[in-house]
Amino acid sequence: MSLINVNGVIKNHHVKSSVFTPLVEAIVNSIEAINDRKIKNGEIKVVLKREHQKSLLEKVDNKKSQFTNIEIIDNGIGFSEKNRNSFDTFYSTYKLERGGKGFGRFMYKKYFREIEIESIYRESGTKNKRQFRFGDENEIIDKKSEKVEKVDDSENIRTIVRLNELKSGTYPKEVETISRTLLEKILPYFITENYTPPNIIICEEGGEEILLNDYVKNSKYICNEKTEEFTLKNKSEKKDFQVKIFKIFSPGSQSSKVILTADKREVTEVPMHEYVPEFKEEFVDYSDDIVKNFILKAYVFGEYLNKNVTSERDNFLFEKEDGLFYPFSQNEIEKKTVDIVEKVYKSELKSRRDKKINKVNDFLKEHPWYKSLKQDLDWNEIPMNPSDNDINQVASKAKYQKEKSVQKKVNKILDNFDKEIPEKINEVFSAIDEIKKSELVHYISLRKVYLEVLKKTLEIKDINKKHEKEDLLHSIIFPMRKDSDQVGFDEHNLWILDERLNFVEYLRSDMPLSEELKRRPDLLFFNNRSAFRGGTEPSNPITIFEFKKPGRDDFVNKSSKEDPYEQILNYVEAIRAKKFTTPKDREIEVGEGTPYYGYIIADKSSKIESWLVKKDFKPLPDGQRWFKWQSSYNLYCEFISWNQLLKDAEMRNKLFFNRLGI
Repeated sequence: MSLINVNGVIKNHHVKSSVFTPLVEAIVNSIEAINDRKIKNGEIKVVLKREHQKSLLEKVDNKKSQFTNIEIIDNGIGFSEKNRNSFDTFYSTYKLERGGKGFGRFMYKKYFREIEIESIYRESGTKNKRQFRFGDENEIIDKKSEKVEKVDDSENIRTIVRLNELKSGTYPKEVETISRTLLEKILPYFITENYTPPNIIICEEGGEEILLNDYVKNSKYICNEKTEEFTLKNKSEKKDFQVKIFKIFSPGSQSSKVILTADKREVTEVPMHEYVPEFKEEFVDYSDDIVKNFILKAYVFGEYLNKNVTSERDNFLFEKEDGLFYPFSQNEIEKKTVDIVEKVYKSELKSRRDKKINKVNDFLKEHPWYKSLKQDLDWNEIPMNPSDNDINQVASKAKYQKEKSVQKKVNKILDNFDKEIPEKINEVFSAIDEIKKSELVHYISLRKVYLEVLKKTLEIKDINKKHEKEDLLHSIIFPMRKDSDQVGFDEHNLWILDERLNFVEYLRSDMPLSEELKRRPDLLFFNNRSAFRGGTEPSNPITIFEFKKPGRDDFVNKSSKEDPYEQILNYVEAIRAKKFTTPKDREIEVGEGTPYYGYIIADKSSKIESWLVKKDFKPLPDGQRWFKWQSSYNLYCEFISWNQLLKDAEMRNKLFFNRLGI
């Protein structure tokens, strides 16, 4: 006699299951037993038993205790010697021709501590009664518990499966909820053509009985909406499928689903909104006087499904996505099914899509750099009620895919340059142009945002007229304590100062001149053309910026050590004396003819204006900028107010903002 580790079998099989799985297995076995007996009055009764109420408080509060024991009673053929041996055989092939895989009964043991079988059956002209328990360790049938005895011929043929002491999960506390869930899981038995299932009764011990067969006939609970057929084809094969679409009323927290079946059994289910987002929410039925919510369940049947179900009947042998070893994948079948349901409910889905389209259009108005990609968006990847982030992710993906496609076309043209006609080349260049336009719109829109941030930062923050710290303004323009080797082009806003600074060779932001000299210029540019004045220089210029907090003018006091003009002179002296440390692998030539440009950015006040006059600065016509030439240092220095800096930046970008409508 061979032994089997029952608990090991259950533990090592990662079957998708729930507390309803053993109940469904028992009912299906009962249906098959009734079919084998070939009777017309077949009946299955499921009796639900609650655990005893634990306390007086539960009785007073009228709370319902959990269902922990279940009896499944049928008048099928029973546990004859052949059926008993099949039950005791691991992976029995006794029911193979009708889809039985020989594993389902192990689900009893996964969820219940004790399983008892009692069966009265007829064999060799006599009626016998067989009793046994499901083994706990090395036997499927516990041989010590097994008893077989003859019974009086007046005894009715029946089988009782007792599932005792639920050890994992919980059932709903209402019998009606359990009944409806069971119906949905075994519905294929009720809707298979040319087949009539036995009566299936669900009840609480001593309570009112519910006939599942009536649920199918009563459109209050479930309604057969439509039946469709489809065929999947490839070069060598074609497979036929049938789809039955049902309305499920008062669905609770469920969503519409596609259910693939095999041999009248549910095998897999997938939410329809994974393929079409608009299926995510419930639908509403207005046909009766009472408004009812419902979802859709599409049950799929076919020989291809029957032949390729796994032994545990919780999945299929064919692939989920790409059909490499089988002609058709699960996704193909599900997608085709959803397409069919979508056509049936196209009017209901249209109103939902229209709302989504409006939401996307609003997003594109706020993010115009994505407008050219609208026709490339995968609408089925955008949720039904999308957030801006949801739309942004899909748009970014579309942009990437388009760039990839264009690059592929370009490479193909380059590989066959002599053969490609000019029209084809122009088509590719046009596509490239669209992508670059989109990027430019995004870039200009971000400039608008940064200028708004700068403007808000310059505004007075509270009644004490305190402005934001100088560090914040500095960081908007360029991150502090970093250099241009650490900061990418898209991570700074030097264009606020001057467009030409975008092409700087090297700059330091709030970093010491050297280990010895701890003084830190706010911005120090090497090997760069002058910031605010054009012309050509005989040698590499050096540019220095000093920022002062808006509203501050104490730096002009004689006692101040933060005089920005004196700071710039000190930096120039140190650089001319070659007391600074040049960047690694970058030699900066500094000679007698090296020009220096200094810029002081601060708020203008009467006190600062007096200071500028004393420093021999001359005003420019706008009155917001002052300049000075310090010949002994070869230094051109300019004072610019924060307001003028913002105004100049807005003016330089105004044309672009207007063209974009922002």
